[in-house]
Amino acid sequence: MSPDPLRESRNQIAAGAFLALWSLAGWSSFLTTPALHADDYGVDPGPDLLPYIVLVTLSLGAVLLIGEGLRRTFAEPGNDRYWRQLFNGSVAPALFVVSLVVYVVAIDSIGYLISSAIVAFSWITILGLRNRDEPTRTVVTKAALATAIGIGA
Repeated sequence: MSPDPLRESRNQIAAGAFLALWSLAGWSSFLTTPALHADDYGVDPGPDLLPYIVLVTLSLGAVLLIGEGLRRTFAEPGNDRYWRQLFNGSVAPALFVVSLVVYVVAIDSIGYLISSAIVAFSWITILGLRNRDEPTRTVVTKAALATAIGIGA
């Protein structure tokens, strides 16, 4: 049984993300520990040399693993299904939450009616375009009509 190239690339991205998290924690500790950098040790590099070498190596390894995983994911034919599932499963809900935060801020600056119209039209259009049975023009027209009815214009 041959290994699944998509699974291997996802594993590389996951391993790189794990190393990146560890290196971020290490860099945070390294940069906020003044005892490592406080004294002058003359010719001796001091106690900060070893953590520095380890963190640089760990960070480079994380970048290389993530880069190779992304390269394999994009280079393999037929991987568009993976990215579509990833978008539908995690990116779209995250964008919705971000749009709600922007919506709340926009209500104070441009008003309730305009903010509501923009958010409603945008998300009705985005969700309507996920169903590729209709042309874009029809989806946009339906989104504009639904927005106008929804905000009471």
